Amino acid sequence: GVPSPVHQLASESPHLSSSGCVVLTPERVSDPSFIEQFRSLKPDVAITAAYGQILSKEFLAIPKHGTLNIHPSLLPRWRGAAPIQRALQAGDSAVGVTVMYTVFAMDAGPIIAQERRELDGNEYSEELLSELFVRGAEMILRELDAVADGTAAKIEQDGSLVTHARKMTPEDGRLTFTANAVVTHNQVR
Repeated sequence: GVPSPVHQLASESPHLSSSGCVVLTPERVSDPSFIEQFRSLKPDVAITAAYGQILSKEFLAIPKHGTLNIHPSLLPRWRGAAPIQRALQAGDSAVGVTVMYTVFAMDAGPIIAQERRELDGNEYSEELLSELFVRGAEMILRELDAVADGTAAKIEQDGSLVTHARKMTPEDGRLTFTANAVVTHNQVR
């Protein structure tokens, strides 16, 4: 298949290639041949971003220091597939990016680092996603030594504050014009 934009960008990164990092994007992360390939690498850490598959317990047990994920929201708000789109639709005044440990539950792992980004009401999801994933990658680079030596933060998420960002559907793009202008503006963003 065609590599994802995240895979392509990571594969072309001079930082990653010079440090011996391997970029893998399997069609099915649960595929036994992929799990064996991944295990054979003996990874210190795995990093995911914009990856729409739930990682198995078997996968998560392989990296010596765990699996880290870049998630474009201020977790625990907006766990799930479309956090920026849902934040904009809801009229949130800020968004952000979270680097966390991956656990066997969607976007529920302990938080390592988080950065907030205030909104002025005119941002669009695509530009925010690009900006936040770049910031998330920078955060990972800053935190890797702490992850490796066991001193990285592990802030548990407050379950009472969880909101879910369900996947976008074609219905989400339909404008009715019966809502007020702010609601319609936020839907378009």
